[in-house]
Amino acid sequence: MTRQEKSGARRLAAIASPSWVGAGWLGAGWMGAGWIAAMAVGLTGCSRLEQALSPDPQIAGPTPQSLPSPWPATTPGGAIPEARPRADQRDEPRLEQNNSPAGDPFKTFPDLLETPPDLREQVLAVVNSGAITMTAADHAPVTDPNVDSGVDSGVDSGLDPGGSPKSSPPTAPAQNQAENAPLRFEPNRGVTRRQYARWLVAANNWVYGDRPSLKLRLAAASSEPIFKDVPATDSDFAIIQGLAEAGILPSALSGAQQQIGFNPDAPLTRENLLLWKLPLDVRGALPPSNLAAVKEAWGFQDASKISTPAQRAVLADYQNGDQSVIRRVFGYTTLFQPSKPVTRAEAAATLAYFGSQDELISVADVEAKTGESQSTHSP
Repeated sequence: MTRQEKSGARRLAAIASPSWVGAGWLGAGWMGAGWIAAMAVGLTGCSRLEQALSPDPQIAGPTPQSLPSPWPATTPGGAIPEARPRADQRDEPRLEQNNSPAGDPFKTFPDLLETPPDLREQVLAVVNSGAITMTAADHAPVTDPNVDSGVDSGVDSGLDPGGSPKSSPPTAPAQNQAENAPLRFEPNRGVTRRQYARWLVAANNWVYGDRPSLKLRLAAASSEPIFKDVPATDSDFAIIQGLAEAGILPSALSGAQQQIGFNPDAPLTRENLLLWKLPLDVRGALPPSNLAAVKEAWGFQDASKISTPAQRAVLADYQNGDQSVIRRVFGYTTLFQPSKPVTRAEAAATLAYFGSQDELISVADVEAKTGESQSTHSP
């Protein structure tokens, strides 16, 4: 064996020696023990950290599951309750007696809340402006139109000698209401012919208070009665007689020879309303009309039921477009129903505007200007 071969054999023997092998395994053992120790320390630290962060059972509050809920999951009907919309997000204002706009427009007549929503704004403007007033006679029952009523009711008409509404507040009828009970307008109740005649004069003279040439004059007490059922002793004689003398009410003076009675306590009809109101809007002679013209303009299916005198007023009203009495008060309709009784709300709404499209004036505008004028001249 050469020297080189002997040297290689000794190296192989040294590598294969048990001492080296044991030392290798021992080193490996120390390394494994180190990893195990490190892992044990880490787990112990996590356990201590978890204990440190966990709530103290002596001071911890109730768990989320035990907290009471301020809102029920569902309503008794099974639906989730909706939030009440803000006032500026509602389509229409909710007018409630205890949540009314500034000034409380329902203070004088709380039952105006019963007014149909489409008429409420117009009715409130007329009633709260003072353009019309309520008297004890307004609470009298509506009578049969075939029964004459020429008996003096003994109640003030609510107008001063010049035909304007008195400034005194309306009085409540003692027989129908308790002394301190709120006044009632009864917007859905029928209106009588005498009542609308009184309102018509009062509202017209209130709107045109600064224009004497457009005001209606009351008849003198010495005038010869035109209607047999409205004698000079009737509380509304000056008003009804004055309207007849002005040609607003059909009578013998205006050529209606058959109109010998007025039936003051009979219900006001739609035909009556148009026939009396339109002359104060047109401020002149009503245009000639006929059944064909009314049908073409309005398309009423019952146009043939409208009396010949009223046809002129109905056709004249058509010229006012969206501000016409029919459209403002009755809305879109293909039936006029000329003999249908008018409600108090409808009657009051007709008085919210006077004039035609060329010169239309509203009660609300007059009220606003009056307020501005008073504030300007106040000290």
